[in-house]
Amino acid sequence: MFEDEVIKALKSRDLTDASIATHIKRLKALKPIEVENLSFLQDTKTVSTRLEGSDLKVTSIKGYYTSIRAVVKNNKMFTPAAQQFYMDRMMHYINLDKDRREKNNKMTQYEKDNWIEVEELKAIYKRPLKKIKFCGDKFINWRLRQEVVTFLFYGWRLPFRLDLADAFIIKSDKYLDIKGKRNYIVFSEKNKKGWIILNHFKTIRSMGRKVFPIQTFIIPHLAKWFKIIREVASKYRISTKLLIDEDPKVEYNSDTIHVYPLFYSMSSINRITPYSKGGFGLYVTRLYKKYTGKSMTVRLLRVIYETHHFHSEDYKNYSSYKKKKLHEQLLHSTSISSAYNRATESKR
Repeated sequence: MFEDEVIKALKSRDLTDASIATHIKRLKALKPIEVENLSFLQDTKTVSTRLEGSDLKVTSIKGYYTSIRAVVKNNKMFTPAAQQFYMDRMMHYINLDKDRREKNNKMTQYEKDNWIEVEELKAIYKRPLKKIKFCGDKFINWRLRQEVVTFLFYGWRLPFRLDLADAFIIKSDKYLDIKGKRNYIVFSEKNKKGWIILNHFKTIRSMGRKVFPIQTFIIPHLAKWFKIIREVASKYRISTKLLIDEDPKVEYNSDTIHVYPLFYSMSSINRITPYSKGGFGLYVTRLYKKYTGKSMTVRLLRVIYETHHFHSEDYKNYSSYKKKKLHEQLLHSTSISSAYNRATESKR
């Protein structure tokens, strides 16, 4: 079988199962239907014409040549000339992709106009927090508390995409390993611990399910917001049932565990509903406009944090493993993270 031949050609490589599967997928898409082995790659002219004469993006062509190079390298089925040809084409497209990334990494006018340094982002939560001290209106107090928590998760710490927009929050003195299709925040006010449990996000297929600890600093603010959430859920009869049918292997006592939506649209005291992802994204932009005058988006927040880390002195001394773990907190790989980096000189 074709797949067996590809696996055999890759056996000397130290590749993950996911990488091997990617190579197989690309090569199967490239080979003629009637061919059941790698012999079609011997015709370098036909293969290159098919790839380079197509409408494929540079990154896709680079990927195909990378997979081809992986199976032809040191393979006796292919002449040294063919092996070198594919090596040259792969490097050509790697360099083209690098040039494209560098061009794209130049800061846009929108980014220049709305850029906020990380140091300022980390302090913005204090602005609604100060207002709470002088606020006697209960409903406004609710909204301010949510603003504080929003800025903590989308400003003070490394920001995810909109993966927390429709997440649920649970108060528990012990960690709950909740699986399924939803994202959760589990926290303990007593133990000052918390966890972000991500079961669903854009890059989960390549990265796998993720659990991140919540910084101790955030827990007291989260606890105050949770008290309001319980009152809101009770007042507006928002469902608090834990959807355990998503993972039948996990059992919970629904009498003791209550699950609440984390963020709410509060257009008025009589109209409070959990946010959708799209609605929450607009909410974040409105908040930043309100407190900074800048038109901030979640994507720009992520660009700012990546740029900050790329150009820090500490980052330059990080090992590859430490860089990988840092970028995983933004839910993408080290290589993809380079697309978020902006040259420091462009900020001026």
